Amino acid sequence: MSHNKVSIRLNVIELDEGYRLHFLFPWDKSGILYIVSMVLFAHGWDIVQAFSQPNVEAEFEDIFEVVPSTATYFDEKAANRVRSDIEMLLEQGAENKPLLSKYLDKFPSKSKLLQAASKVKSEFRVNKVPGHRHMVLEVRRPDRPGVLMQICKALHEIGIDIISFKADTLENQIFDEFTICYSDGEAISENDLTGLEDRLSSNMDF
Repeated sequence: MSHNKVSIRLNVIELDEGYRLHFLFPWDKSGILYIVSMVLFAHGWDIVQAFSQPNVEAEFEDIFEVVPSTATYFDEKAANRVRSDIEMLLEQGAENKPLLSKYLDKFPSKSKLLQAASKVKSEFRVNKVPGHRHMVLEVRRPDRPGVLMQICKALHEIGIDIISFKADTLENQIFDEFTICYSDGEAISENDLTGLEDRLSSNMDF
């Protein structure tokens, strides 16, 4: 388990509806997107749009547009709580899957929301990127709170890293696109690719 001190930056911009959150990380690390989406869900924020990119200073920038579900204002106090929880989970180790899964236990109403969710079929498509080890995973399904977190959790638990992502919500439908590879940097093999959609479906039938 890692106990290295983690310091991230969070800039908040208020929009006409909701907020735009700019998270700046000094490095890329497996599980970051899972942790950020889980903490936002736990604190009562729905993600309506998101993407990641390295910036000109070689930091890794994750940008989320969020609207309140059970929260109200993303003020300084809310920003500090969200940032503190993300730093705490990163310090304890994004690779520690049992520890991450216990985080939502502190938010019983959120756990119940996931358990009570009606079953919905997700549509997946995986495309190769010519000349690269990476592949692009496309997800189409009805939206509900926690979907992005569940996608990230499903990928993290089967050892797949998200290199970059784009997430959009339109008319209550999500259109998410993830550039993925194995956490050791290796390409996803043909044999593994065959079962990837089935494994994702088994984790995401909610």
